[in-house]
Amino acid sequence: MSLFTPDFKFGDPLDSPTHDCLQIRNSQDAAVIFEAVRIGKLPLIRRRLNAEECKDFIKEGAVFVWEEYDFIQGVDGSGGSFQRWTDRMKWSQSRVEGPFLYYEEKIDLPPGAEKMHPSFHAKSRTRPLKPDGMTKQTFSAVALFPDENAPPSKKPRKWHLTTYFRRSTWPTLPTIESDPELKDLAVVEGMFETKGLRIGTQAGFMS
Repeated sequence: MSLFTPDFKFGDPLDSPTHDCLQIRNSQDAAVIFEAVRIGKLPLIRRRLNAEECKDFIKEGAVFVWEEYDFIQGVDGSGGSFQRWTDRMKWSQSRVEGPFLYYEEKIDLPPGAEKMHPSFHAKSRTRPLKPDGMTKQTFSAVALFPDENAPPSKKPRKWHLTTYFRRSTWPTLPTIESDPELKDLAVVEGMFETKGLRIGTQAGFMS
């Protein structure tokens, strides 16, 4: 399936995350994943996950790359909106570390628990963190496509990377270097830009 052709339908099932299990250590790792998606080695997620997909795909090390859009002519030719990642989990407020945002998983209260524990309101910041819960890590960049693969609109696209891990086991997750499809992949200079810096240049390449 080509990244830029309208052969995707929103009802199509998702077969997998962008990558099943990987440790994203810095912006260079994120750039390699973006480049793998751009050239078709890894899939781009182009709609929100449904409840069953969240259950099946959101595991330790799972990586998702998705494109933000909100316009009449959507990626499948029919229009739509995909501006926010949803996973049906409860999270803390974001914390900035380098080029990434991090969120810590909070406990998911059973039905009626709010009445028994008023301080644990569904949207309350006092909701406790889940013991050994997941951490959600996110990264964003503008995909510039300054080459022959540029889509017809020639409009820069905003790509996001979302990955999940547990801090207790994060060091054991496989790295880019352990994946034969990714370890030697070079990022095209100037292809992605984040916070005013071109990923692939020396300045700001590493977190």
